[in-house]
Amino acid sequence: MKRIIYTVATGPNKYSEMAMGLARSLNLLGDKTPRVVVTDNKNYDWSRYFDQVVEPKDDGTGSIYFAKLTALERTDADQVIFIDSDCLAFKSLDPVFDLCEGSGLAATGTKATTGVWYTKTVADVCRDFKLDWLPVINTGVLFYERTSEGEKLITEARSFISEYQAMGFELLRGNPSDEPCISMAMATTGLGKVLPLELNLNESGVGLIGKLEMDVIAGRCKFLSGNPHLRRVEPIVFHAHYFSKFRIYWRELKRLEDLERYLDSHKPRFMSRGTRIRRTIEKRYLKMIGKI
Repeated sequence: MKRIIYTVATGPNKYSEMAMGLARSLNLLGDKTPRVVVTDNKNYDWSRYFDQVVEPKDDGTGSIYFAKLTALERTDADQVIFIDSDCLAFKSLDPVFDLCEGSGLAATGTKATTGVWYTKTVADVCRDFKLDWLPVINTGVLFYERTSEGEKLITEARSFISEYQAMGFELLRGNPSDEPCISMAMATTGLGKVLPLELNLNESGVGLIGKLEMDVIAGRCKFLSGNPHLRRVEPIVFHAHYFSKFRIYWRELKRLEDLERYLDSHKPRFMSRGTRIRRTIEKRYLKMIGKI
């Protein structure tokens, strides 16, 4: 089973900068899963962190949000975890692949019967389509695989694009969003897997209570969330989304970039002058007290 991590970085330069940050965070974890980026930006050294670069291609959907579903067509992967470019990884994704294997497609969410989603009342959708519940999902991190179930869900999701506005879902930047379409495909076919919020797979800080603690170099990200109930969150993947408008996210991207520059300018066993002096002094002391 060939597994890949798939991301999209098209359009403005900031998305490429974000995608490089995501890849650097994965690299820092020691993640060995091959990475593929869809991009039209020629100004980055993609090959340093990505195993394959593919150019954007018209997928026939007419919506920019469905490029995340093209990995089975553009690569030879059997299992895919798509991650939005504005994300940082803090934990290994191997357990996520293992957990989702055989589900066809999986995303974090809830099995909703009430509330409003994309300006549409969930109860109305359930009534109109005779559903017991609707998967209210976040596809910033999305698993899918090359199986009959996975391919059927992708096909069905695309089929709901033509019905999108008639169903009353909100357009994003003038385009149908993939989330309601994937949700409807899951709901109407009975296929796919809704991953519990408690997995902490894909968290964006919505409902933040107090301070967001984030240090990508130390591999630490944690906060309290009140969404949809009080939870202590330590995400596998932090989806900047809202926090891309805050300096904390861009600070972490800069720290990863600075670390890369440091590694490029220092040998692997480099020791600073200050550290060498300290080692000499402490070595003498340890000898004096008979420890070495």
